[in-house]
Amino acid sequence: MGRVAPTVLLALTALLAIRSGRVEAKDEDPVPGAALLVLAEAKGKGGDLVEAGGLIAKAVAAAVKAKSLEGEERAAETLETLLDEIEPDALNGVLANPLRNTRPGRFKARELVATVHAGLDANRRGLFLSASSLALGLLLDSIAIGDDTYLTPAVATLVAAGAAPKGGVAAAHFARLAEGVRFARDGKIDEALAALAPAAQDLEGRGFTLPALHARLEQAAVLFASQREAEAFAVLGKAVDALPKEPDLPNVHEWLHAVENRLEKATPASLNAFRERSQPLLGSSPPIAGGRGGHGVAPGNVSPAGKALQRWTASKPFVTATRTAEGLHCELAFDAKGAATVALKPGQTTWEAGGVTLFLAGPAVALCMVDEVGSRTQPSGRHRASRARAYCWLARGETYAASPGGVEITGKATALTARTGR
Repeated sequence: MGRVAPTVLLALTALLAIRSGRVEAKDEDPVPGAALLVLAEAKGKGGDLVEAGGLIAKAVAAAVKAKSLEGEERAAETLETLLDEIEPDALNGVLANPLRNTRPGRFKARELVATVHAGLDANRRGLFLSASSLALGLLLDSIAIGDDTYLTPAVATLVAAGAAPKGGVAAAHFARLAEGVRFARDGKIDEALAALAPAAQDLEGRGFTLPALHARLEQAAVLFASQREAEAFAVLGKAVDALPKEPDLPNVHEWLHAVENRLEKATPASLNAFRERSQPLLGSSPPIAGGRGGHGVAPGNVSPAGKALQRWTASKPFVTATRTAEGLHCELAFDAKGAATVALKPGQTTWEAGGVTLFLAGPAVALCMVDEVGSRTQPSGRHRASRARAYCWLARGETYAASPGGVEITGKATALTARTGR
């Protein structure tokens, strides 16, 4: 009988543990938290999303304690795998029908994300999973469907992140948006509008389209609930006018469905006028790009990232991305030859150099992988950015800086300028 791969043994051990009713697992894989992630994936695929989320959070804690980038990366990949099964990045997200629910798995996804969020350190901006990034997704969900489940912890995380040093201007904008939503749900109408209107304007001015759309939606919902229907639809019109010339159509379609959901009791005249105004947004998205395949390696092969990080200090950034007028300038600290400026694009794309891959989604950046050998498959593009990843939103002039110890936003954001819109 041939030698059984360690990962196969680990998976069999985990499955036997699940069948016997145990959720604990001995971490036999050299990567910290690996056994917990095998259990998490099996639990998630079996429908126990709360247990799965808790195991993923525990795996992150184990990886952070051991200072294992690979452990953190695997945790993000496990969460992403489960979320993609719940609500895949599929063609239903690009259909030109604003009345269709393009996120039928959103409720289950929220349960999983909320459980992971609850188990993460809210004060740490992780490389691959981040409490503040997950909290933003939960906040936008709450706005889209008008539901307060998971809202309180998400608001608390975003408000704390907004006050943290080196979090970037986006963190402050998201904190204001979160406070506005909290005021709205508490019935404090004047306070809600006083927070939501400037939050929406600032988000639009920075080019943060997705959160800006949701800020306008919550603002409109508050106005509509206050018997100010005409003002509500005027706000939604501002949101449409502020969209870039090439908007992120799958997310726009989801937003249009959310508008129909939150303002379903509006008069037919107002709804029909808004539908006519948003008609140009009902086109199809372009096809997504495929990823590069992996390949075999010779024994002892090490990528530039693998060589550099063996002696890298915890606080020194190894990859940066700076938002400029031309796009995102991405660069490795240990290998400047791969530097490139990538234009801001809808959906999720990648930049790769020296064994390091970044996810790029408009003006937002997240670390995708650190391939210490240089043989791994590169991910394909997506119509929507993965909600599992630790995205950081950048204003012009700001830099995303990732070190083994975490992520910081450095640089000085340029002043807000008027939106050109569509």
